[in-house]
Amino acid sequence: MAVSNIKIRFATAEDTGLLLRLIRELAAYERAPNAVVATEEDLRRYGFGLERQFEALLAFLSGEPAGLALFHPRFSTWLGRPGVYLEDLFVTQAALLRGKQDEKTYCLTGECSPDVKRCLTARVPVASLISRPSHSSPSQF
Repeated sequence: MAVSNIKIRFATAEDTGLLLRLIRELAAYERAPNAVVATEEDLRRYGFGLERQFEALLAFLSGEPAGLALFHPRFSTWLGRPGVYLEDLFVTQAALLRGKQDEKTYCLTGECSPDVKRCLTARVPVASLISRPSHSSPSQF
């Protein structure tokens, strides 16, 4: 699998339907398909509105949705510093099956904070493929 076939970018408000679909796929994988009560409106409000509580990265393999990483700010009492908590890291079954043909393991990194770079590791090649929308700013947390 060529690295050029994989693109990772920050989710936008227009991606709420895709985010919800991937969240539901994750719930099905976890054998809890009926546990998801979130709606597109919930994701839009808390991910992209005035009450922003999370950010998400979307992965695409040959143009098809391949996974997501959803994370939010947190505070470490031990370190005395803010950081990032990785809530969900999900790779679709189709991308996993295709990825088994590739022996390389890559770190999920990009234009995220150093905490995100340390936390997000997956079997998807992405080095420097993440682009942040110009209107998005992690400082809004």
